[in-house]
Amino acid sequence: MSRVRRSALCRTAVTQLTAASPAAGSRAGECSDIVRDRQRRGQPGRLDSKQVDQSIDAMVRGVPPFPYVRESLDKLATTADVIVCSATPGAALKKEWEEHGIAPHVAAICGQEVGSKKEILAQALKAGYRPENVLMIGDAPGDLAAAKAVGAHFFPTNPGKEDASWERFFREACDRFLAGRYGEDYESGLVTEFESYLPDKPPWHARTE
Repeated sequence: MSRVRRSALCRTAVTQLTAASPAAGSRAGECSDIVRDRQRRGQPGRLDSKQVDQSIDAMVRGVPPFPYVRESLDKLATTADVIVCSATPGAALKKEWEEHGIAPHVAAICGQEVGSKKEILAQALKAGYRPENVLMIGDAPGDLAAAKAVGAHFFPTNPGKEDASWERFFREACDRFLAGRYGEDYESGLVTEFESYLPDKPPWHARTE
């Protein structure tokens, strides 16, 4: 985290979602299902780094970022610091972001070795960012929970609607955030829409009934 700016007035955008396609996102969900299955069988829920690295290689190699990801990173770079926040091992994240030439856009790439998503966000605050100047971009309820736990804003990339979500971020939400107009009413509407895309029960839950 040493490269991030320490001015309390600076803004930071923390993205959970790495460069991927909808297909890659579905495979990431399958990986989560495997973890839950292991937990139900009494096995360690966490896959080791080698297993996760292999999964990441299989799901993202040669897969470009969603449309408007690059443009959004370019826009953010003028004012904000971007931090990658993920439960994926750092080496796999670095490899993925470098493959697609977007690593130079970020101030830090923080994988599971750095801590949980909540802990990574908390470290950003300790580096001098005010909670109202932090925006978490994510695609899962856990990302929303991590943002709310530290008082940060949240922008959702809706499951199955990632292209539209990134276009909305580029054309609308990014400017609001950078201008300090990412208000509660605006964010609440996004979160409500995001929650409408979430299944009542996760896919793995149905297999246990």
